[in-house]
Amino acid sequence: MVFPQPQNKSGLSGLRIESPKKNEEQTLQNNVCEKLKKNINFQRFVKYYHQIMDKIFTNPSYNHISEEIIKYLDHDSLISLKTYFDSELIFSYLDSPKFWLKKCQQENISEQLFELWKEVIDKTEFTQYEHIITDFMTKILRKPTGSFQSPLHMAAKNGEMALVCNI
Repeated sequence: MVFPQPQNKSGLSGLRIESPKKNEEQTLQNNVCEKLKKNINFQRFVKYYHQIMDKIFTNPSYNHISEEIIKYLDHDSLISLKTYFDSELIFSYLDSPKFWLKKCQQENISEQLFELWKEVIDKTEFTQYEHIITDFMTKILRKPTGSFQSPLHMAAKNGEMALVCNI
């Protein structure tokens, strides 16, 4: 016995309906991003959404969502993130000077300073100076927007003469 295929009420056949899991993921991402855009205090946010956040930050299949969340967090919230979740993704982002340079760019670092920092980051990538540059970038973000300094200035000011010579 052959059963007739159910037809779409609109008369359109062959429409692809997304799986509930895909819709659920997208809804979750949208909700999280909307909350973050509204500048909710991160610690209050994490307490309320801890289970969801834990799933997002510890499951590699949700990396795309974690990346979006990280974009909206301020410096203090990013540092707090390390204490809440044990995730390689978070640590790799927070230990990367390129990530912090992007955050500086969001804070309106001048184009000239951006290019100087980008050049130094490219020169020091995978060297012993990379973590020093990351520290400098995080220090820059703690200061008022207009107080961005050049890499050479920061290295000299902090007594990093070997880095000064390599810049």
